[in-house]
Amino acid sequence: MSKAGLEPNIIAQLCNLLNVNIADLLVEPLSGGLSNRSFRVSHDTNSWAVRFQLETEETRFQTLDIGSEERLLIAVAQAGLTPNVVLHDPDIGALITKYMENAVPWTAEKAQLPENIERVATTLRLLHGVEVSSKLNPFHPISFSERYLEEAVRSKSYKNCSGVLSTEEQGWGRELQRLASMYETNFLPSVLCHNDLVAANILDDGKLWLIDFEYALYAHPILDLASLAGMNNYDAAQRNLLVEMYFDTESIPFSQVQLDEVIRLQLLLSYFWALSRRGNLAEPNDMSDFADSIAAMLR
Repeated sequence: MSKAGLEPNIIAQLCNLLNVNIADLLVEPLSGGLSNRSFRVSHDTNSWAVRFQLETEETRFQTLDIGSEERLLIAVAQAGLTPNVVLHDPDIGALITKYMENAVPWTAEKAQLPENIERVATTLRLLHGVEVSSKLNPFHPISFSERYLEEAVRSKSYKNCSGVLSTEEQGWGRELQRLASMYETNFLPSVLCHNDLVAANILDDGKLWLIDFEYALYAHPILDLASLAGMNNYDAAQRNLLVEMYFDTESIPFSQVQLDEVIRLQLLLSYFWALSRRGNLAEPNDMSDFADSIAAMLR
C-alpha cells in the first residue's frame, strides 16, 4: 500500500536507505514546490525531508540535478544556512535532508516585516560568501528568455489553445528580452545565488534556513535581492531597506531603477517559465495558478 501518494517500491527503497522498518514509517506530503514532490518521513524520533524532482534529465534546463544539488547543499550546510544532507539516491531521484522540527516556513507577510528584512539580508550576505567547489552554471537570462518564450508558445498549441501568445504576453516577451540584455551588460556573475526566494523557501526557528536550491547558480548579488523583493511583493520602502541592510557600510553597486528592472526581469522569467511548464492540461493546475499570480504582479 502506498503512503501519502508515494509508490510502494519507493517506500521500500526509502526504508532500505534509512534502515528503518516499513511498518513503522510515517509519510506526509509537504506543501510548496512546483518542480518537485516533498515529504516528511518519520520513524520513531527521527524525521527527514525527502524531495523528488519532477523534471527529468531530458526536460531539465535550468535546475540542478540532484547529485550537483547535494554537493552544493553540503557546502551551504557547513555554513549553517541549510539543513544537513543525509543522502541522495539517484535511482529514485530522492534528496534526503534533516527535517527541521520547529522551523516554520515564512509567508510573504513575514518576509515584509522590517526586522525580518534585516535578518534575511544578513543571511543572504552569508550565502553569497559561500565558496562552492562544484561547478555552477552562470546566470544567462538571454538564454533563459529565449528558451522559455519558445516553450511557452509550444505549450499554447495544446488542446484548444492557438499556439500564439496574447497581445499582452507578446509585449511582456519583448520586455523580457530587453531586460535580459540589460542584465547581461551590467551584472557579471560573482557569487552563489539561491535564485528562488519565495517565502516558503525560508524556514524560521529563531534562525533562518534556506531550502530548495535546485535553481541555484552563479550570479550577481542583485539577482537574489530582486528575487526576494519581487516574489514577496516588497514595496519601495522595503526594497530600499533590504538593499541598505545587505550592503551596510559598503557602496551600493546599482541604482534603484536597475533593481526595479531586475525585479521585473525575475517576474517575467517566472511567468514564462510557468507558462512553458503548465502542460497539456485543459483544466487549471498549480502551474497555471502560479502563472496567474505572477501576471497579476506584472500588470
